[in-house]
Amino acid sequence: FTPDGTRAFVTNSGGGSVSVIDVASGTVVGSPVTVGPAPLGVAITPDGTRAYVANYGGGPVSVVDAMSGTVVGSVPVGSSPYAVAITPDGTRVYVTLYDGASVSVIDVASGTVGSPISVGSEPSAVAITPDGTRAYVANSGGGSVSVIDVASGTVVGSPIAVGGAPSAMAITPDGTRAYVADGDGSSVSVIDVGSGTVVGSPITVGSEPSGVAFTPCVEVVATVGADGRTVTVTGARFSPANVLEVSIASTPTVLGSVTVAADGSFTASFAVPCSVPAGAHTVSVTAVSGQSAGSPVTLGDCVSEPAFTG
Repeated sequence: FTPDGTRAFVTNSGGGSVSVIDVASGTVVGSPVTVGPAPLGVAITPDGTRAYVANYGGGPVSVVDAMSGTVVGSVPVGSSPYAVAITPDGTRVYVTLYDGASVSVIDVASGTVGSPISVGSEPSAVAITPDGTRAYVANSGGGSVSVIDVASGTVVGSPIAVGGAPSAMAITPDGTRAYVADGDGSSVSVIDVGSGTVVGSPITVGSEPSGVAFTPCVEVVATVGADGRTVTVTGARFSPANVLEVSIASTPTVLGSVTVAADGSFTASFAVPCSVPAGAHTVSVTAVSGQSAGSPVTLGDCVSEPAFTG
């Protein structure tokens, strides 16, 4: 997804292309974007301007202008590029090389690539911690996860054994846990990021899990002013530039909208109409991307202006 949650990019492995979906309408935007053979992984820069596509069937990583839907560049990274992840600051793109047991790192500013970083066999997924300090790589051929120090570009410690064929991975929004799916089994292992150890026993799921994702860890706090009817809503960790709808969920009553700032935060105040009765309610904040959260409030009685008589 683009950071503002308005568009989804889908790689079409059999067609050598990428489709772009408008989230609000649920329709495909324009024609598929032709990239390289067998595209698999795709990631979008934090500023939403570029999509990097790994073409597993050969050729370089394609760089797509996320707004116009056109290919604007390509970066040779080595054979069999598979999965892609971008650092939170948008400066580096990590690409796993499935047949090369390694990871290539693209410098976004220069478009250059350093020497590949050796990891385990058949790396099929990569995820970067929210603070941008570590890249976690799932080695499906080795039953392990390698950890790369982003600053030095070197592997930290020994691979973390998770067993099976780890094929998908995601890190919790708070950066404390990595969830790793066993593509040949029916379980998910959980790694403690701080200690680099597996936590507890694998979690049993369905057969051959192939993807992991988390709901956004957004924050919303609503407070009521001295008049009992003015609600001030603050939020954090939303996608930048998103337009949020603020409402009283129990009625329901839309109070208004607010645009998220570049740092993912917002603050806005709304007068609650008298149609909403006094008492306990929940203020709901919803984005078109699906991000949503709520906060409880207790409203006072509505005091109407006295009618003028003369």
